[in-house]
Amino acid sequence: MSDSTPKPMSDVDQSEVLERWVAALADELLGSRASAETRAELVSQIDSILALAGTAARSVIRPAAP
Repeated sequence: MSDSTPKPMSDVDQSEVLERWVAALADELLGSRASAETRAELVSQIDSILALAGTAARSVIRPAAP
């Protein structure tokens, strides 16, 4: 029987996933106005964005975080 437990992501994998998520967030929020500079600025603010998502999850309801 195989072990179906997911393997933890490395820090590099997590960073790549977060960067793609932030770029997608920029596209959703800004549409075609999301320039490369805007995406880069948002990526540089990942910690702040995640802190805001965490606050929303704890203060409102968990689905508010995404």
